[in-house]
Amino acid sequence: MRFSITHIINKIRWAFFNKIKILFTCCSNIEYDLPLLFHLKELTIINSWVDYRDGKIIRRNLGDDLNYYILRDLFHLNIRFKDSSFLSKIKRENYLCIGSIIHYGNRHSIVWGAGCISNNGPIPKLKQVLTVRGPLTRERLIKAGLSCPEIYGDPVLLLPILYKPTVNVSDQVGVILNAADETSEITASIRSGNHITYISMVDYTDWKNVVNSICECRIILSSSLHGLIIADAYNIPNIWVSVDNNQNIIGGDFKYLDYLASVKRKQNKPIDLKTMLETGIDKYDYLIEKPQIDLKQIVDSCPFKQNLKM
Repeated sequence: MRFSITHIINKIRWAFFNKIKILFTCCSNIEYDLPLLFHLKELTIINSWVDYRDGKIIRRNLGDDLNYYILRDLFHLNIRFKDSSFLSKIKRENYLCIGSIIHYGNRHSIVWGAGCISNNGPIPKLKQVLTVRGPLTRERLIKAGLSCPEIYGDPVLLLPILYKPTVNVSDQVGVILNAADETSEITASIRSGNHITYISMVDYTDWKNVVNSICECRIILSSSLHGLIIADAYNIPNIWVSVDNNQNIIGGDFKYLDYLASVKRKQNKPIDLKTMLETGIDKYDYLIEKPQIDLKQIVDSCPFKQNLKM
C-alpha cells in the first residue's frame, strides 16, 4: 500500500512539474511565435523530445535534435515543437518523425518514421500512420488496433540528401555512446585510447561536425541508435555495442532491433564494448552488414515531400 501511494504521489508530482516546465518553455518563445499567429497554414508542429527555448534549439541529443535540422533544412518547414509553443494549442495537428516517441502521440498526431520505445506500455490513438521506424513498432501498432502500412524507414537515413561531407577516411575507430552511457566509467578510457575517436551526440557544437567525424572513421562502434543510423546512411561500417549490459537504456534492445530489422541487418544483440576493445575489433567483422535502405519509400510516404529539392 505504501508503494502504491508513493507511486501515485510521484506521478502527480512529475506531471505537475512537467506542466510548469512546459508553461515556462512556451513563455520563453512567445515573442518568436507571435509573428506566426496569423500564418498558421505555414506552420508545422513537431511532437518530439527536443528542447526549444528563446526561439532556438538547445542541443542535448543529436538523435532527437535532427528533427529540427532535417525538417527545417531539408524540407524547408517553419517548425514549432508541441510542448514549446502556445501555437500548438491552436494548431493541433502534429507530426512524430524521428525518435522512440510514439507514446508522445495523441489523436491529432501523424506518424512519419517514429518508433516505439519498448515492447510494452500504452499506445495512444493516432490520427494517421504513414510509415514507422521498423516492423516491431508496426506490430505493436497493429495489435493496438491501428492501421499501419508495411513501410519502414527512419528519416535520418535521408541525411546524405541534405549534407555530403568531403572528408578522408582514416584508420580511426569511432565510438559513439547513447546519452545515458556517456557518464559510464569506460568513457574516460575511450577518450584517451589510441586509434579511437570518441564522437559525442550530446556535447556537440554543429551536427555537420558529428557527421564529418563519423565519415572519417573506418568503423563505428555505437550504443547510440542514431549513431548506427547515421553510419548506415553514409555507408560507414558499424557494429551495435553495449555499455554496462544496456542497463542504462530505456526500453532495452527494442528500438535497436526495430531499426536493424527495417534495413535487413541480422545482428540481434549488442557486443559489450569493453570486451570488444580488449579482445580486438577485427574479431567481430562478421557483424558488419550492408543495410538495405529504400530512400524512395521514405520520401514517397513523407507528408512534406512537395518541399523536398533533391
